[in-house]
Amino acid sequence: MNKVLEVKDLSFAYNKNLILENISCSVNKGEFVALVGENGQGKTTFMRLIIGQLKSKTGSICYGPNEKVGYVPQLSAAISNNFPITVKEILALNLPSRKIFPSKEEEDLIDANLDLVGLKDKKHSLYSDLSGGQKQKVMLAKALIAEPSILLLDEPLIGLDDSSKKSFIDLLVHQSQIHNISIIMISHELEDIEDKIDRTFKIQGGRLEEC
Repeated sequence: MNKVLEVKDLSFAYNKNLILENISCSVNKGEFVALVGENGQGKTTFMRLIIGQLKSKTGSICYGPNEKVGYVPQLSAAISNNFPITVKEILALNLPSRKIFPSKEEEDLIDANLDLVGLKDKKHSLYSDLSGGQKQKVMLAKALIAEPSILLLDEPLIGLDDSSKKSFIDLLVHQSQIHNISIIMISHELEDIEDKIDRTFKIQGGRLEEC
C-alpha cells in the first residue's frame, strides 16, 4: 500500500524527562487509525510532533510526496470562547491567502465547506455561541478547507452527546472516503469508532505498539 506517513525511531523528552522512546510506525493512504492510551502517555505530544509543533532531536518523520496535513485540536485547545471571532473568520484563517476579506472564489469555498458540515447558516455566528458539536464541525471544516491528504484529530468526541458524536464520525468517514484522506484520531471512546477504524496504535510507557 502507498504510505503517506512513516515515523522511524522517534524519541522525545521534556526537560530530560523521556516521554516517547524509539517509536516507529507508518500510515497508508486512506487508512483510519485510532491512537489510544491512558492520559499522560504522550498521545498529544506524538501528534504535535507529527504536525511540526514540537521538534525531536532523534528519529524521523517522513511524508509521502505532496502530502498536506490538517489538524483538529481538542476543543479546550482550539479557540477561546472569550475571543470574538465568527465562523467565517475561522475558516478564512486556513485559506492560502489568509485575507481578512476573502475573494468571491474564497467566499464560495468557505460556503462549500460549511455546507459540508451542515453549518452554512452559522457562517456569521460567533464561535462562542455554538454548541460543542457545532464547534467541532467548524474546526473540521477549517481543516478540510486546506484540502489535506492526512487529517489528525485530538480527542474530537470529548464533551459531545451521542447524537453529536455519531453525526461527527459519519461526516468524518464520509469525507475521508470521498477524498481518500488518511486519518489519525486520538480517542478514549473506541466503542464509538471501532467499526470505522482500520488499525489501532497504543502508546504506553513511552512506546507505541499496534493492537
